Amino acid sequence: MKIRVDYEIPDGVISDAILNGLECGIVRWCDEYEDVGGAILLTTVRGEEHALTREKIKEGIRVLATKYPYHFNDLIRRAGDSDTSDALIQCALFGKEVY
Repeated sequence: MKIRVDYEIPDGVISDAILNGLECGIVRWCDEYEDVGGAILLTTVRGEEHALTREKIKEGIRVLATKYPYHFNDLIRRAGDSDTSDALIQCALFGKEVY
């Protein structure tokens, strides 16, 4: 059986998770990041550049809920750590955990 549930996540929860990810979670695979107005430009250890936008974050949350429900549960309960934040950013940029 497949059930669809809509859930509203407060902006503060999402922004806290993104900030945590930028400060702690992505350090293994991201060399640098920069706010470029409306997006955060990340450069990976492979030299690839990716823009993290609001739309990508929304899609990343959908992916997180579908593929990594334990991370999604931690996110919505505000119980996430740097691994949860890292997973969210990777899902937003790559559609899955890559690193």
